[in-house]
Amino acid sequence: MRIARIPRVFVRSWSVLLETRSSLRLLLELFDDSDEAGSAVSVIPVVVDDYTSQGELIRATVRSFGASLVVASSGADGVRGALDNAIRARVEALLRVPRAGGNSSGIVLREDDGIVHATVDGVSDFTSTSQREITGLAATLFSEEHRVTDTAFIVYNEDVLDDEWADAVWRLFRDVDGTQFLGLRRIILLIERSAGDILDHHLDDEPSVRFLARSSVLIERKSRRVNVAHVRHIAQRASGDGLVLFLGAGFSRSSGLPLGDILRDEALADFLGMPGAGIAELAPVFHEYVRANERLLEAEAEMPLSEFCRRMTLERVLREEIWRSGENLSPTLSRFERTNADALRLRGLAVPRLHEVMTVIPGLVIVTVNFDTLIESDGANVRKIVSGQDFEKSLGYLKDYSNGPSLPVPLLKLHGSIEQRRTIVATVDQTAQGLSTAKELCLQAILNEGNRIPWVYVGYSMRDPDTWSILQSRALADRVDEYWVSPLADPNAREWCTKHRQFGESSQTFWQRCITLTADKFLEELLLAWSAQND
Repeated sequence: MRIARIPRVFVRSWSVLLETRSSLRLLLELFDDSDEAGSAVSVIPVVVDDYTSQGELIRATVRSFGASLVVASSGADGVRGALDNAIRARVEALLRVPRAGGNSSGIVLREDDGIVHATVDGVSDFTSTSQREITGLAATLFSEEHRVTDTAFIVYNEDVLDDEWADAVWRLFRDVDGTQFLGLRRIILLIERSAGDILDHHLDDEPSVRFLARSSVLIERKSRRVNVAHVRHIAQRASGDGLVLFLGAGFSRSSGLPLGDILRDEALADFLGMPGAGIAELAPVFHEYVRANERLLEAEAEMPLSEFCRRMTLERVLREEIWRSGENLSPTLSRFERTNADALRLRGLAVPRLHEVMTVIPGLVIVTVNFDTLIESDGANVRKIVSGQDFEKSLGYLKDYSNGPSLPVPLLKLHGSIEQRRTIVATVDQTAQGLSTAKELCLQAILNEGNRIPWVYVGYSMRDPDTWSILQSRALADRVDEYWVSPLADPNAREWCTKHRQFGESSQTFWQRCITLTADKFLEELLLAWSAQND
């Protein structure tokens, strides 16, 4: 399981939410997806980075509203309650993990004198923190506290669970969602993870995480129903006006390619000879290196160290790496070549789903700043536009394509491609120059002369200065209907929009234009929406 890095996005203070009963009432109402479910239960996952420090306050506030709250670790030695045989069978069937030789281990539940106990394969292993957490969680599901309420808070620590058990717990609550379960209408999962890190299954599966409480900040994601409504609107608009998908690193993530900041950290650690160090340690040392070697950029000369560290990007690191080693000997680009080859073998779900989108949505244009080769893999029917010469020769093609003939889908690779290293735009010097005239003309050529074309940024943070010359322009803003797709609203995109998209009172805000889905899930929903409206 890969861990996603979570950006800091201010929505509202978690601690303030818990200070008053009215705030928690608001939180419960935000969580309440049970109207359509009738008597079925809605599962609402919330990731928290520090339950322990606020546990007493949370428990007192939750119970003041008549909700139950149980903590998995407290149930390892048994919980007062009663087994429901049907639910017991479901729990035992789903809380199982694979073992060597094709075998599996699983939870076994029993009730003795009104106390529910859980073991793994009938054995209580009190030396394993993971097993104590999973057995405690299984037992607390049957706590008598749930019998007198319609809302249950269940707290468990995913940090101490083995990966296989963490996946099993998630499968269980996916199965529970939307079904009859102990008479409850809502189960709010408080999932402890250090630093607020979340796993892939938290983002893609349904139910998916709705809120993350991290460092006293509550980060919100939209419900599936709200996200799907946006996707349906995009599909409807695309049927008449075409569609532009602007793909960033988030598109490639499910194929195993790291996001830009992870690449940055790896490149920095390699460049400085500090394996295993984090960005907080690496950035000041890098600043010392560039200052000592008179490699500070003009804008960095008077910049405070804290600001230099905050603005650190992969492109800034590559400027020094390529200066020292040469483009053909760049360790980061060589490593990326190998990673790209691995990604082509893995190919996350976003890739085949995009290929299917290419075959069904007419007028589709793909723009990307990624220099991997996933989009054009597996014989995808694309017209790849990569080099400066490609862009110069493609203006006529794009104009012909926009007029409706059945031609290969244009793929505009603004930052080049890893198999053509000379085309790669990877340093701050290159991005500071802006897009070439040919690239700008090609982007302008894909705009619809009539209606505003749906223009969807997928996994893109808006941090590339070379793209700003066209993306910030009023000429583009007035001719596109923009959306941002990311599992969490990207703070860099939010900041960019605040500066360069002054939405009027009658327009949607940046948050209203966000679709909080992964690239995999967004493309799946887009295909479903397109199929539904064209059946």
